[in-house]
Amino acid sequence: MARGKGRRRFPTQRLAGFGCLIVLAGLVVGGYLVYQQLRGLLNPTQPPGGGDVVGTEDVPVTRGSVRDVLRLYGVVASEREGELAFEVAQGVVAEVLAAPSLRVRKGDPLIVLDEEALERALVEARATLAEAQATLAELSRPVSSTERLQLQVQLRQAKAAQEEAERALAEFDEGRDTLASKRAKAVDDLAQARYALAELRDSKERKAQIEQLQYIYNVAEVKHGPRVLIPNPSEQDQDETWLLRMDMLDKADALALGKLRYEMDIRAAEETVRAAERALAALDAEIAAGGDEVARLKLEIAVESAAAKVQELQAKLDALDAELPSVERAKAEAAVLKAEWAVADAEAALAESRLVAPFDGVISEVNVVPEAVVSPGTTLVKMLDPAALRVIAKVSDVDITLLKPGQEAQVEFEAFRSAKPVTGQVGEIPPFGTYQNGVTVFDVPVSFADVELPLMVGMGVNLTIPLAEKENVLVIPSRGVRYDMEGTWVFVVVDGQPQRRRIKIGLNDGVSAEVLEGLQEGEIVRVPLQQPIGPYGAVYG
Repeated sequence: MARGKGRRRFPTQRLAGFGCLIVLAGLVVGGYLVYQQLRGLLNPTQPPGGGDVVGTEDVPVTRGSVRDVLRLYGVVASEREGELAFEVAQGVVAEVLAAPSLRVRKGDPLIVLDEEALERALVEARATLAEAQATLAELSRPVSSTERLQLQVQLRQAKAAQEEAERALAEFDEGRDTLASKRAKAVDDLAQARYALAELRDSKERKAQIEQLQYIYNVAEVKHGPRVLIPNPSEQDQDETWLLRMDMLDKADALALGKLRYEMDIRAAEETVRAAERALAALDAEIAAGGDEVARLKLEIAVESAAAKVQELQAKLDALDAELPSVERAKAEAAVLKAEWAVADAEAALAESRLVAPFDGVISEVNVVPEAVVSPGTTLVKMLDPAALRVIAKVSDVDITLLKPGQEAQVEFEAFRSAKPVTGQVGEIPPFGTYQNGVTVFDVPVSFADVELPLMVGMGVNLTIPLAEKENVLVIPSRGVRYDMEGTWVFVVVDGQPQRRRIKIGLNDGVSAEVLEGLQEGEIVRVPLQQPIGPYGAVYG
């Protein structure tokens, strides 16, 4: 009986080895494909024959001039600004006539103090001076009919003061200037303060301003966000990212400032309401404690004091010939000098009771409310002159050393890109900068000639500042320079065909590039009509 032919079996070890060979071959093929992809990214290829993905033109290598420039961003600012404060006057604010964005002319009143209180202070200062002068005259001169006459005048004045005090007491007894009348006024002040607070809290205009600032910030943030995701950004990309970041931070500051001002205004209004409530409560407490009786007692004391003054002067008249020691005369002289200073201060304060605009301009900030107590030197109003403009360039600490006062600058206003750039001049370099989000920024002023453009404070400005210039050097259009991982190169046209050639460039102002090595004058370079950017900043030809 014949045997059937059995199946041939492969050993397990052979099958495993065959599988390993297949996996190894797959890895080799995959690695090669990955290498080709990475090589294409790191060394971009060009279309055959040197053809660009955009239109081109053939340009000869010529001699010309090229310059190195610094490109900056700035904003339009007022050249004349004022922080207004009272120099000597102090007291309670009666009126606030200034408001943000209000246009004013030179001499217009902005803040008005309580002039009646200042006048009373002046009257009191003059009375004190008159008394001191009378005392000094009495001690400094020998007894004479003139001194006697002066003392008699003082006595008459004292008697008049006594009569005035007696008259005030009589008017009080008749119901004038009582706590009840003061309470009625306090109730009216409280109602007005509460109304002003409600109006501020429900202000649609202020809320719309905050929403507008929020929208402007959101737009700036959206513009800046994608820029930080650019891989291996070029120097131009970095500059644009930095400018967009600075713009976004400025918008964020403006939003925060707008919210803070609104909150501070509400707090000030709330404090005014609380002050009115405290004043009313104090009057109620004073009335409950018999305040009218206390007020009448004060008037009685004033009458008694005036009567005592009359008696004192009468006694001096009786003892006019008595000789007093020199130390008393020295004290009287010091008292006169002190009183003269007080009168001068009171006169100056009354003359300065109105804070006025020093020039034609626009109010930018108001830091005071009615009924507030102000003191000399405190900034109450800020204003600017929109007709006298300049540019404030935002310069990083990396670039600040490249600037010098007097350098020429080309100024281009972002809102009027179609307008011809104007020539400006770099002003004084500030001695210090401001640290903002990890970057030190210097605010450098740049002046420019008058332009017939409707410029406004805060508009964006692009500045170009020449740093170096070379003349009679080999130059080609900047857009013809190509870049890869090994350096710079161009397409040179030889016998009608483009050939790739390595070159070395010097200054490059974005329009023309200086050729240091690799080209001769008269050679033809193929230049794209625009610059298509490839991976990692490479420029395709």
